[in-house]
Amino acid sequence: MTNLQTFLSESVLYQKQIIFENYSADNNDYSTPDRFNEKTFEYYCCHEDKNTTFKLDVGEVGRYSYSRIPEEYFNGEHLDFTFNAIGKCQSCNKFSVYFLLNVTSDKPISDIISMHEVNLFTDRSNIDVDGANIIIQKAGVFPEVSVKINKQVLKFFSREMSTFYYKGVKCINDNYGVGALAYFRRIIENELLKIIEEIRDLPDSDKTMIQKLLDEHSANPSVSTIYTHIIEYMPNSLKILGHNPIKLLYNQTSEGLHSYTENESKERAQEIRMLLEFVIIRINEEKSIVKDIKEIIKNLKS
Repeated sequence: MTNLQTFLSESVLYQKQIIFENYSADNNDYSTPDRFNEKTFEYYCCHEDKNTTFKLDVGEVGRYSYSRIPEEYFNGEHLDFTFNAIGKCQSCNKFSVYFLLNVTSDKPISDIISMHEVNLFTDRSNIDVDGANIIIQKAGVFPEVSVKINKQVLKFFSREMSTFYYKGVKCINDNYGVGALAYFRRIIENELLKIIEEIRDLPDSDKTMIQKLLDEHSANPSVSTIYTHIIEYMPNSLKILGHNPIKLLYNQTSEGLHSYTENESKERAQEIRMLLEFVIIRINEEKSIVKDIKEIIKNLKS
């Protein structure tokens, strides 16, 4: 389960999240739009170019107080309604984000909200609620969530792979898991040997042995031993995970693309992205340190 604040701040389009568990007539938050009104959350303000506090305004539907859930908020016996909400930046009072939110229940629920105020019972009132969960998803967001790209990583790749990286991250943001996984797998297939070559040139790597692995792979590309054995010759900065990051990345190319659900594919793509960024940032950090030290030595010798 997630809370509403985390959902509004972090969830992507069409990603369903449980925001309320064990619904009952006495425990019934988020069953009507007014329950969302004036909730606060953290969000990126384009006007201030940073995360600030936003407050939710659900408009006229937030002005009502209900003793029972209106009939139009149901689909059969399940809760199911969609409404517009505006998040307003409380810092600049200028920037707003517009949400289209869909709320459902995973089990039938009663229409009763307040047992003390209701004076007319319906067939729906007698539904026995047994641990229903309230589920929410974003059906629309404006402005569209910007794709945040790590510039270090972008510069590392070729132009084509940089485009794939951007598209892969955008697919993650838009909840297109299979598409995201396909892009990141293509990046691994095309860039993994370049990553190994960059690792070879780091000061604490065993250059001779890594080059030997590269030569063996070049002579017989179908042999994958390079991905298994390189950990023996990598610098300690890339061994701190306790696993071989290169082999982990390589293994992602052997799984069937459609062996995962959309959500599983998105999670795997995000994990691949994080591991790729870790490796590339570590490589760049070590190269930068060497460059700085060389400049210091040059200055001291002059």
